Amino acid sequence: MPGRPKRQRHLPPAQPPRSRAPGGWRVVAMVAALTVAIGGPAASEVGVQNAAAAAPCAIPAAVVAPVAATPLPVSDATPVATSAADMESAALTAELDTVARALAACLSQGKAGTVVELATARYLGQLYASDLPLSPEEYLQIAPQLGPVETRIVSVTDGRRLGPGRVSAEVVSVVGRQLLRSRWDFEKAPAGERTPNQSTWRVDREQALPLIPPADADLLSVTLQDYAIAIDPTTTSGPDVVLRGENLAAQDHEMLVLRFAAGFTTEDLLRAAGPALPKQTTYVGQATVPAGGRADLVLTGLEPGRYTVVCLFPAEDGTPHLALGMATTFEVER
Repeated sequence: MPGRPKRQRHLPPAQPPRSRAPGGWRVVAMVAALTVAIGGPAASEVGVQNAAAAAPCAIPAAVVAPVAATPLPVSDATPVATSAADMESAALTAELDTVARALAACLSQGKAGTVVELATARYLGQLYASDLPLSPEEYLQIAPQLGPVETRIVSVTDGRRLGPGRVSAEVVSVVGRQLLRSRWDFEKAPAGERTPNQSTWRVDREQALPLIPPADADLLSVTLQDYAIAIDPTTTSGPDVVLRGENLAAQDHEMLVLRFAAGFTTEDLLRAAGPALPKQTTYVGQATVPAGGRADLVLTGLEPGRYTVVCLFPAEDGTPHLALGMATTFEVER
């Protein structure tokens, strides 16, 4: 849940960020954390209510496809028996579901040691909005400093084989409160890393897919420019909301939605030290809005209260856009 919150409830008519981590602030945070830690240079169609109970953070068991029944003669009254291919596909999808849910549980609980067993270096890089792989050693240094982000799997469907040792599935997930729909690629773990009874699949990458927001979601129009954010309307009944962002500026901005504890302010956020969001803030969702472009941020299950939208992307001199005035709020009515 990562460069993808980039996560991602997630998003479309406009294209969402490529990965699942929290976008801009995660990119800056990753660079800072790496510098300190290793001395380097500076929805949806499926309601979240239907998500299965959280899986344990552990490498799941392998799923074996059942033997197909002998086909029966076809008639109007006799259904055709499920084919071996269908059963194999169903078993594959079921196994990928367990892997995805286990990874989500580990990301939610901040158990980095198991995350690196369930994901490749390419996916670990995607979690922090990078096109570059992130080694397990680097991830294990960074993750504790940035903290966990709640991640839930809503559904895993359409498991399919891509080639030797590679498969994929369509995954609807929730990162923070952001609804995402993506195609996840999986690859076989290196020989010797798993026991005979464990699934050998691990997540290799995410590719964002268009998402149909919940039918009853409220639409809030968000206008971003240098250096201001405006929302219309500023109140919503929720609990599902689409923030439709339009960027009038010549540089990228972000819609980073946060929930503040009582008494905490954007000034406190700017004063906070360290790469992680302060403990008085809760990550809700994030979408990058490209220069002159549009993007949607689909949020689900919002509780009543005030939500703050900021842009933490840095100016050329390193000043966060928030410090230049890029902040606003909206209210979910009780």
